[in-house]
Amino acid sequence: MNRLEHDLVTDVAALLTQSGRANAWEAAGLSATDVAQHLFDASAGAKYESASLDEYRRRLRVSVRVVTRP
Repeated sequence: MNRLEHDLVTDVAALLTQSGRANAWEAAGLSATDVAQHLFDASAGAKYESASLDEYRRRLRVSVRVVTRP
């Protein structure tokens, strides 16, 4: 993972923490960084599998909705 990717994961983890979304995942034994890394990995997979930018965005919206679901 390069510096930019690391910083992105760190920033997303901070957003998850600030929004309170990280609390739900901590009860399952996952840190905000774990969840942010999962979103980064999902993004890479969606990018690889998507035939268009619209499809990538749709797939990533699903990933974000799953992670931020109340």
